[in-house]
Amino acid sequence: MIDHIDLTKAKLDKLKSNDLIAITMASGGAMGDPSAIELVGKDLKVYYTHFGDFDNKKLEKVIPFLNTLDVMFDTIKGLNDDWTGLYTGYGNYLFVRPELKAPIEKYIEENYSDSEVRPIVELYSHWYDALKEAVRANEKIDKEVEAKIKEFRQIWQDFFEDLTAEMSQECKNFVKTKKGRAKFMHWYYEGDHDEYPWAFFTEENMK
Repeated sequence: MIDHIDLTKAKLDKLKSNDLIAITMASGGAMGDPSAIELVGKDLKVYYTHFGDFDNKKLEKVIPFLNTLDVMFDTIKGLNDDWTGLYTGYGNYLFVRPELKAPIEKYIEENYSDSEVRPIVELYSHWYDALKEAVRANEKIDKEVEAKIKEFRQIWQDFFEDLTAEMSQECKNFVKTKKGRAKFMHWYYEGDHDEYPWAFFTEENMK
């Protein structure tokens, strides 16, 4: 059961497209809740409204592809670089950020593989569970990537400190600047690796 928050004018005015990670829509003749719209934020809160509750121009601020409503339901697989779509069955659609599509499909595949009408019925019934799992999976990947970046930065820092250990403070200060480090590392990797780092500190290189 999804805990909906009624979308008021005040809430709509505060929402931005970049705040959203998923949007569900039901076409006029859809089964379930015809003309319903659900807007899901990064915090997984779900705002609820219907076509007609607001002027489309207001909704377009948070649903940029709404202005192509006449063709939208036929082109859900590649709306633009920011949104892609999934048909959830019975005239209902789920639009998500592209990085969430594969994890959602994977969740449905792994958890509802016995369904004879999978994935349409299961996606219609369980899209929110799938979305939450996809977000968690992405957060885990982000944390793992962040940890790897931190590890590589430390390796690089240790390497750089070893390489410059015997330099004077003046020289260290120079190669710690953005320009100095770029020039030094270019010299180091493009030149003779056995050459002592002091060789870098010529008048030309220090400019």
